[in-house]
Amino acid sequence: MNEQDKPIEERIHSWLMGFGGGEYLFRGQSNSNWSVASTLQRAFSESDNERSLPQLEKSVLAAAQYRIWPHTPKLEALAELRHMGGMANYIDFTRSVHVAVYYACLNDPQVDGAVYFLKSKGLPVQYPFEFGPEFCKEIGMTSDANDSALTIATPGVNPVNFSRVIMQESVFIQAENGCIDRDRFYRRELIKAEDKKAALAYLEKQALMSHEILFGDVIALVEKDRLCESRDNQKEDMQLKLDQYDDLKKEAEQWKAPVVDIPYSDHPLIKALAHLGYPHYRLGRISYSRGNYDEAKSEFLTALDKGCREPVQSKVRVNLASTYLHLKQFKEALKCLEETKHYNYEEVCHFMAAEAHFRMGNYQDAWDRISKAVDMNRWKLTYLRLKAAAAFKLGLFAEAKGCANLYLSYMYDRQLIALSHKVREAKHPGANPS
Repeated sequence: MNEQDKPIEERIHSWLMGFGGGEYLFRGQSNSNWSVASTLQRAFSESDNERSLPQLEKSVLAAAQYRIWPHTPKLEALAELRHMGGMANYIDFTRSVHVAVYYACLNDPQVDGAVYFLKSKGLPVQYPFEFGPEFCKEIGMTSDANDSALTIATPGVNPVNFSRVIMQESVFIQAENGCIDRDRFYRRELIKAEDKKAALAYLEKQALMSHEILFGDVIALVEKDRLCESRDNQKEDMQLKLDQYDDLKKEAEQWKAPVVDIPYSDHPLIKALAHLGYPHYRLGRISYSRGNYDEAKSEFLTALDKGCREPVQSKVRVNLASTYLHLKQFKEALKCLEETKHYNYEEVCHFMAAEAHFRMGNYQDAWDRISKAVDMNRWKLTYLRLKAAAAFKLGLFAEAKGCANLYLSYMYDRQLIALSHKVREAKHPGANPS
């Protein structure tokens, strides 16, 4: 019997048995004719935009980082944007055969779907920034994935997307040109249109899989009732989405006008009552999100000099501290954090202080501060990673192993697996790391 003619339930079971051991990543698409491309690549190719894909990604990242808390790693910002339905140069994959089949069958009931099998072994992993290349080298990993056409990007986990990331066993692939050629896949399986309903019934019965379980949030309720449009009709919508990322530039122009000196603005009473530094704070945020850290530093310092009411002043200091970290001015960052009134920033202040201490080699101080951040928010995987690194440096191998295991219970990560092996080797020299 031809493979395509076997019952869909039997085919799904054979995929699980043959490829579900962890060496493969899977992607399901409800239309087998679609290319395997990121949302950003689809927007780029369907628009009349003249910018290159890397330029467009930089614009999208700047807009995303501008809207969220400071010192968010690029990977985490883009992953959060992607999970909320935004555009990023990431392609969604999963470690679960069942999840891939679910996505291949969920929509477009009149057309064939497809499941793609990608070998993950050997693919480099993009790492969050806080370890640094020296530490990566110390535990036998490289932090440079720029030479590979495909890289794995592990999405961050937070209370908002926790259900999605964990239940869907999510992982992102970033392709150099935004899409993956079919020849790059180990295998591609078609699911006939007439088999989609039976496949979904099989998944619900055998894997207890449903839209509510896989998504588990309010956004899922909206998505479940939304009609999925064909990609052939999305050109206008894509262009509108691209245009929205230009708003950051327009906003910068708007904030240049109010930045003028006011007579007697140095008078203490006027400084106390006015908000003269606020436009500079906004300009600093825009420069920061674009990666212009020297400009951002200048604007934030000017904002503090001209004066801002609380809690804006605390926002300025937190952003200034993050800017100092990017500029590798760690002592200045710590001083700035010490002067910050926490409000809603206590957690991120601990994290940034921990990173500054870690980079300066003050591992005990880094451990103390990152432990406080983790106590406040154990969902932030970047916190757990840094805590594991600090523990390793201090020789606290049990704690390092515990942090690594907690992280790995949420998300597979080769770098922390390597760290775990180093911990075992340090405790038991000569032991087999497997």
